[in-house]
Amino acid sequence: MEFITDMGLFVWFAGNFWTKILFTILFFGVSACLYSASKHTTEDEILGETVNIRYLGTFYYSLTKAFKIVLFSGLGFFAVCFFLSSSIAYWVFIIFTAFILLFTLSRFLFNIREKTNFLRPAWKHTSARVRLKALNTISSEKILYKLAAKDVDRDVRQVAMGKITTEEVLEKIAKHGIDYCERCTAVEKISNLAVLEKIVLKDKDSTVRKAAAIKINRQQTLEKVARVDTSSEVRAVAIKKIKNQALLEKVALKDNDPYLRKIALKSIDNPEALGMSALNDKDSEVRGVALEKIKNQEILEKVALKDNAPSLRKIAVGKINNPEVLGKVALNDKDPDIREIVVGKINDAGVLTEIALKDEAAPVGKIAVKKINNQDDLEKIAKDGKNGNTRQEAVKKVDNQGFLGKVAITDGNSNVKKEALNRISDPEILDMVASKSRDFVIMGAAAVKLANSGDQRALEYLVMALGARSVNNKATTAEEFYSTIRIDAAKALQMLLKKYPELNTKVVQERITGATYGQYTEYSEYTDHSDCSWECRD
Repeated sequence: MEFITDMGLFVWFAGNFWTKILFTILFFGVSACLYSASKHTTEDEILGETVNIRYLGTFYYSLTKAFKIVLFSGLGFFAVCFFLSSSIAYWVFIIFTAFILLFTLSRFLFNIREKTNFLRPAWKHTSARVRLKALNTISSEKILYKLAAKDVDRDVRQVAMGKITTEEVLEKIAKHGIDYCERCTAVEKISNLAVLEKIVLKDKDSTVRKAAAIKINRQQTLEKVARVDTSSEVRAVAIKKIKNQALLEKVALKDNDPYLRKIALKSIDNPEALGMSALNDKDSEVRGVALEKIKNQEILEKVALKDNAPSLRKIAVGKINNPEVLGKVALNDKDPDIREIVVGKINDAGVLTEIALKDEAAPVGKIAVKKINNQDDLEKIAKDGKNGNTRQEAVKKVDNQGFLGKVAITDGNSNVKKEALNRISDPEILDMVASKSRDFVIMGAAAVKLANSGDQRALEYLVMALGARSVNNKATTAEEFYSTIRIDAAKALQMLLKKYPELNTKVVQERITGATYGQYTEYSEYTDHSDCSWECRD
């Protein structure tokens, strides 16, 4: 019994009592030292090729655990067998010890294989850094295949993939690799057309099929891919390389994917197919691709007049030469940017006049007016144009002084009236404007121009301008306007009285004083305007 027991418990029970004690202390001491050393050994030391004490420590650590299991689990049974000579207890202990030994041994071997790197080659190391370093010295295609196809670390797979040159190994990785990146890399390095065609037609990963399609130029294979592949990206690669016009037209006109329709249209030369796409496709980007290649004026006109996408109408009008169509677009299109482009291409004075009269967008009307030179048309625009800026642009080109005077008096836009007044040089017209205008700004400005020409008729209007002010009793933009008018009127009046001293009578001075202190105000409350009339009162 003692012999069997000693064998089953790693000789711990051999010898006398003190031998057992000494053996236990020695075994646990050495195991503890080695295990402690293994805990302080780092992966960097392994990579630096130091003494591999970690492997040795791990081995003894596992052995120590096994010893503990056997020792403490079997100690109770040993006590029973030691004090009792019963044959039943003897065999129970032997069976239990054998079971514990087998369990411990299997656990130990499992730890060695799965949780340690004991007796493992570097390329199988649990650390990816160690495996990467080992790749520097590996040239075996078999090992490189295992790492490139099945290693759990992407960096290891990529480095291994870069070292493989054998076509057969590349084909295996392309078919069986665990990651699409390495499979795509393998496909890029494969030159066997048959293998590439098999991949592009049967592989389940669209990214891998796409990589294969990029390398294939055989038209029959590409056409099949374009028809049956389930991935738009893979089909797009094939369609870009296809030369079959019939298939391209079928894709461009009937395919459900607008991205593929666009790609197909770029390779189509048939004007009829391009026209059908430009007029009927539901996607504006697809229609745009077709429109860029179209020169047919009839189709361009239909797009310019009917397409609901402004960007496409803009492309179409840029290619149209028919003045009649351009006129329709200029008068009817809702987008001012398109109308502006069209007006720049029109030279017909009648159409330009109609545009200037009806268009409410200032840039469009201005361009039209700049191209018109007929005075009657310009006067018509200045009088009836819908946009104030357009009327102002027309006034700049009108020469008729009488007409300008009427505009300065009656137009509802202050900028138009000012522009008309700026172009008036006839004293009679200036006198008419000053006498009939109900706008203090226009009346004062006309009076100042009349005074600068030396006309004595300006005296009465200048005196009236001295009293110009806003309706409200608060400071407003209008009040600031009127202040400027009063200052200009005061300066012009002073200049006029110096030129014609005989006009500086007592009556005139009284009128000036009355105007200065509110005689001509639009409200009865007294307001001091001495800030603008000091020159007249001095």
